Amino acid sequence: MKTKLIAFALIACSLGSFAQKGMKVSLTNKEAVAFDDYMVKLPLAKVKAKLPAFDEASFVAVDGTSEIALQVATYQNERYVVFPVAIPAKGGKQVEIRKASSSFSYPKRTYAEITLKQGGQFVNRKYQGGTWVKTNAIRVPDEHTDHSFDIKYEGPGWESDKVAYRFYLDWRNATDLFGKRTSDMVLQNVGVDSFDSYHELSSWGMDILKVGPSLGVGTIAYWDGEKAQRVAKTDSVYSKVAVDGRVQSRVETTYYGWDIADGKHLLRSSISIDAGSRASRQELQIDGTIGNLCTGIIKDAKAELIVSKGSAKGWGYIATWGKQSLNKDNMGLAVLFRSADLITVTSDKDNHVVVLKPKKGVVEYYFLGAWELEPNGIKSKDEFTAYLNKLAAQLSEPVAIRVL
Repeated sequence: MKTKLIAFALIACSLGSFAQKGMKVSLTNKEAVAFDDYMVKLPLAKVKAKLPAFDEASFVAVDGTSEIALQVATYQNERYVVFPVAIPAKGGKQVEIRKASSSFSYPKRTYAEITLKQGGQFVNRKYQGGTWVKTNAIRVPDEHTDHSFDIKYEGPGWESDKVAYRFYLDWRNATDLFGKRTSDMVLQNVGVDSFDSYHELSSWGMDILKVGPSLGVGTIAYWDGEKAQRVAKTDSVYSKVAVDGRVQSRVETTYYGWDIADGKHLLRSSISIDAGSRASRQELQIDGTIGNLCTGIIKDAKAELIVSKGSAKGWGYIATWGKQSLNKDNMGLAVLFRSADLITVTSDKDNHVVVLKPKKGVVEYYFLGAWELEPNGIKSKDEFTAYLNKLAAQLSEPVAIRVL
């Protein structure tokens, strides 16, 4: 009996050791700049082939002695395991995917929400009464318009530990920017005390961009040859928080019957943000044949336009820098795009515009804002340009990833 117990204990120990065994991943950076919080993407199928028991709730990435939260995310309909890690310039490292230790704790570094008033009613297209409820999904009511007071800060919100964004779920459909003075998640408390209190500087930050009739930063539009046309006329709109994760969050919106010059289109938008990043990734899918999709940045007399010299194989950008925040601070705005997708950089009365060619109905770009009052914020045009060049290099020459 004693022999059997010893054998059983040895088997259990062996199985426990096997369960803790992880998979090693080699990361190689060919660029001459180091990357902080580089978002590694591993195909989920490859991870499960190596680690059949893998699940995102109990596994971590291990960099040296540091455990890093990971997440399963979707890119262009493919599933990946993602996690942020620092990678040295012209160098590399190995990380391991394995079970988390019992003491593992990791801060939430991204967040997304859709919060609505419920329990009241519309009166002349203004919502009266009710309380805020975080529903994370909405079919936009037919009664809804700008300043209807039924959606907290008028649309979905998403943030990283660097910056926060929202866009309006009405005829404006424009993207706005919240500057943050903290790395904490803040949006859950923004706009709760009064509808537009976020226009005043507070301990967490404030709304720092006046959008008006413009594209704000990164707004979806169509170039009609003279001006950028926002997604103003639709049959209906449905928006949801697809992911509210520790290292990546995503908002998905479907515009049914977007009415533009050549007819109506079904348009799908997927906006995601990663831990440690200022940039929001926008992936658009549109049905039918369309000549272009465009986006851009608001024109401001106080801000200087910056245009990159992107190569055909890489990523380029347009940007502005200057004392253009609503708090009269320095602020940078940018849109990054694949140079191969670029039709033209142009402008209209309100905007600097990037016109892009959809490929099989798909367009991808990034947009971002950088405010000098952020913790360790960017404070000069040179710093901002260097930051954008680094991000463009990161997109143009992704880190080489190899499962060992």
